[in-house]
Amino acid sequence: MIFDTFWAAYPVKRDKKKCRRIWSRRKMDSMIEMLLKDIELRILHDDRWKDGYIPYPSTYLNGDRWEDDLKMPDLIIQKKRNDESERQLQERIAASIKRGDEEMKEYIALVKERRQ
Repeated sequence: MIFDTFWAAYPVKRDKKKCRRIWSRRKMDSMIEMLLKDIELRILHDDRWKDGYIPYPSTYLNGDRWEDDLKMPDLIIQKKRNDESERQLQERIAASIKRGDEEMKEYIALVKERRQ
């Protein structure tokens, strides 16, 4: 089941039964790739998540938390800044995550490599 893939990737394991009901009610199977990318980016870059303030998975799903702003590291902001405001950049990055752009995949690989 696709929900199990989400559950395995999400760093907090609380209220699985409730979370599964939300997943089914909202018919979220088609969103799995985008959600997995968002979770991975938040684990690596979201200051709140890195500090251990990770919402329960049911809260994440019910609140559409993948739409929350994600503060990207200065590295990517400096690389992209040119004429863009930070808000425009965050919106572009969020859209990129949802599309699964190659640039985002390359960036994630670079960050993983630097952390090793």
